[in-house]
Amino acid sequence: MPASRLAVLPLAALLGLMPLASASQALSPQPRPGLWMSESITLVDGKDVAEAVMLAQVEGLQKLPPEQRALVEQALRQRAQQKTRPECLTPDEVALITRPQALLARLEESMPGCRFQPVMAGGSRLSFTGQCTNPDGFSGDLQGQWTLSGDRATHMVLRGKGRVAGAETLGLKGGAQALHEFQTESRSTWQAADCGAVKPRTP
Repeated sequence: MPASRLAVLPLAALLGLMPLASASQALSPQPRPGLWMSESITLVDGKDVAEAVMLAQVEGLQKLPPEQRALVEQALRQRAQQKTRPECLTPDEVALITRPQALLARLEESMPGCRFQPVMAGGSRLSFTGQCTNPDGFSGDLQGQWTLSGDRATHMVLRGKGRVAGAETLGLKGGAQALHEFQTESRSTWQAADCGAVKPRTP
């Protein structure tokens, strides 16, 4: 499950701030091409999923020799704490992600088993709904909003309720059939026009 504790307004309140507009309307302003840095966190019942997975993995290492176990534990902790990732966006890509359907298709690529539909788009905001059926992750309904903050920052919030694979391993109550509160949030900020060693997804 992708790994992203911030206060979130109720979706109904957010929608009330949005102008009535076609769900196919392009968003603005267009983000700057270049190097972006994204930070995300996923919470299930308020628990950081990345940390929960890391702790579950650490518990499974108890049979290793102490020295080897310490090295693996350190690597797991570093990986769990690394919630940021760089991304290089070309001019074609930044133009594409201002189109709601293209933006949601990109989100579907990062969340296997999920399908999203735009609800309302206008100015710098897109609201959407989704449904996920992922036997190895989250299965349930979602509501989300993606917002442009000028041409140098974006913010996305996804919230919903559903079933979570491996709930017991993550220390969640209720077992595999219980419904859990799911939230993922990501923020991306423009860093520079030159991507350096970071390669774009497309040539």
